[in-house]
Formats: sequence, C-alpha cells, structure tokens
Amino acid sequence: MSQTLQGTVTGELIGDVSMFKRRIEYLEELAAERNRQLCNEQEPFRREIERLKNELMAERSLRANQISKKNAEIAFFK
Repeated sequence: MSQTLQGTVTGELIGDVSMFKRRIEYLEELAAERNRQLCNEQEPFRREIERLKNELMAERSLRANQISKKNAEIAFFK
C-alpha cells in the first residue's frame, strides 16, 4: 500500500510536506540556539549597564545633597 501511495501525486506531496516540516524544525532549532547564544554574549554588557546605572544614581544623590547644602548656606547669608 505504501509503495502505491508513494508513486502517486498525493504521495509526493506528503513527502514534500514531511521534508518542509523537518526543515522548519531544523531552522527553529538554529534560531533558538542563536537566541540563547546572543543572550549569553550580552549578559556581561547588561551587568555593566546595571552597575553604571547604580553608580549614576549614587552620584546624583550625592550631588543633590551637596546642592541642597550650598543652597542652605546661600539662604543663610541672604
């Protein structure tokens, strides 16, 4: 029966669909692997960006304190 089915147009279409299905699965696996690799490559940069953001927030806080002290001094002398 399968020999007869393979010889027909329907059998050829089934083979083509099966081939395309395997190709799509392969491409999806490649895309998933590429995404995992990109995430791993970008992780050090993300950590560095987070560190720099924290450093910036600390610097802004320090500068805001200094400005408020200077403003208080100016207000005292006026």
